[in-house]
Amino acid sequence: MSYEVVIVGAGPVGLMLGAELGCYGIRTAVFDAGSPRSPAHPRANNQSARSMEFYRRLGIADQLRATGMPAGYATDATYMTTFNGHEITRVALPSKAEALARCRAGDPFWQSAEPQLRTSQRSLTPLLARRLSDLNSVEVFENTVVDQVTASAGGVTLRLANGSFVTGRYCVGCDGARSLVRRAMGIRFEGEGGLSMDFMGGRMIASYFRSANLKTLTGLRDAWQHWAILPDLRAVMVTLDGAEEFILHRQLPDGIEPSEYDLLRDLDRLCGPGIEAEVLSSASWRAGQALVAPSFRRGPLFLAGDSAHLFTPTGGMGLNTGIEDAVNLAWKLAEVCRGRGGERLLDSYSEERQPVAHRNTRYALQLARAVGDCPVAAEIADDTPEGQAARNTARLHIDTFARNEFEHPGIGLGVRYDGSALIAPDGAPPPDDAVRYVPSTVPGGRLPHVWLGENRSLLDLAGHGFTLIDLDGCLPELPDDWCAGQAVAVARLDRPDLARAFGAQALLVRPDQMIAWRASGPGPVTVRDLSGALNMARGIEQSENRRARA
Repeated sequence: MSYEVVIVGAGPVGLMLGAELGCYGIRTAVFDAGSPRSPAHPRANNQSARSMEFYRRLGIADQLRATGMPAGYATDATYMTTFNGHEITRVALPSKAEALARCRAGDPFWQSAEPQLRTSQRSLTPLLARRLSDLNSVEVFENTVVDQVTASAGGVTLRLANGSFVTGRYCVGCDGARSLVRRAMGIRFEGEGGLSMDFMGGRMIASYFRSANLKTLTGLRDAWQHWAILPDLRAVMVTLDGAEEFILHRQLPDGIEPSEYDLLRDLDRLCGPGIEAEVLSSASWRAGQALVAPSFRRGPLFLAGDSAHLFTPTGGMGLNTGIEDAVNLAWKLAEVCRGRGGERLLDSYSEERQPVAHRNTRYALQLARAVGDCPVAAEIADDTPEGQAARNTARLHIDTFARNEFEHPGIGLGVRYDGSALIAPDGAPPPDDAVRYVPSTVPGGRLPHVWLGENRSLLDLAGHGFTLIDLDGCLPELPDDWCAGQAVAVARLDRPDLARAFGAQALLVRPDQMIAWRASGPGPVTVRDLSGALNMARGIEQSENRRARA
């Protein structure tokens, strides 16, 4: 079997990459040792606004938003001594219905048509798998183990555990922390391997369980996350369905192996006697790490998601950074496979995405340090003045960082590729701020969201291809054969108000919805200008242009 792109790993990043490549019509195979249609253990319980925008383009955002907690369920984060004890502080966060209504009304904080969503990848992966089944150019091979990856000048060869072989022009490792593809590249992670802290630093265990009486037994108020803070027990419990499904993360005590961990003992302590719980699955992991591969490409081999970077989950950025990887890489592979992209187009993947991985892992680690540094006095759970004082001290510390852990639109919406060879510099970009997102048309950043009509965003104009957006009638008439030859769509809006607000008359938007070039000067725009901008955005050198014309 031979393909243009082979993907090892069918987690959400591998499936997203497959779906994006399928939308471009690239012949793709996805291999996974398990089944993406029925993931057993819930992970990655936050979908960022940026990821939701990409799911919107794939047509699965509404289906995904129907999963998880009920529409009106509060997504607060509450910090407590125990789940039936004192509430130390609470971060009030909107339900998914309220968040969506705010965005539809033009919420200035999120600046997106699709607010972030609290639902796990256990809901996401089946939807992505179903979307792939609609794409004729993509095949998914479940329960198929890849045991060897070999690169050569002609492409890649995958050896399967059943003894058969598969070849591809390119291979992408989306196969997690112990990536076979990364080992084939001879690459090791670099960075912080794991802080040592009382919580969110060291060996952790995540226990997925069902309890019909937890909420009634404890009297818990609705929230998405419940943090337990005791001197000898720190844990966070995530609500999955708003009723009886939960996942509890707890740091493993020294000397205790994952197989020896007793969830029910902790629940008795945190909820009180009489708790009824069925453990559905568990998984161990390591907190306090920020690891990034030194390169995301070596010849025909690429890395994306956890294969390329490992996060501490504070802030919920790991999965979402991987989704952005997939969208960035897919269009570049597609352009090269179609003969429209230069070699530096593929090099730009690592050049653009690796700095983002470093930025995001640093922020997640910063949040993890803040969690681990929370002062927890011995008397914090006591009904005494000393206990109240201890809770006040903890509250003052938590309030300095907690909201920024759960609401940070700048991390996803504010990603920029300034300095990329595929971006035409024009103006000063806004400052990089994890929390505050400033919309801008300075090339290198995401196309801003603006409502153009009922549930129709400016971002919706940017499909799977290059898009020229004429805001103020500055573009020349473009012959159909030129547009077809350049594979570019043209959207003419006649919106001088947007041109004034954004300081741009026209925009060239890449297939990943990032602005590559803009017309901001007073002079006329020519077809030659547009052709040059498109060649730059495709990584085509001038010498290649001359050869093509010859």
